[in-house]
Amino acid sequence: MPETTKTTVVQDSDGYYRVRVPKSLGDAMELAGEKVEWTVDSGKSLKITRVDDD
Repeated sequence: MPETTKTTVVQDSDGYYRVRVPKSLGDAMELAGEKVEWTVDSGKSLKITRVDDD
């Protein structure tokens, strides 16, 4: 698994916040084309989980 990296969160013109996942992390987790679910893990962290498309 790749090391933890820092990235910047940006807000687009529609008001959505966007985060870029580093390529090495996305590749290691095989995220391409996957559906994910975001949840608040604590006051300062989010959790991302791949979900089945059932």
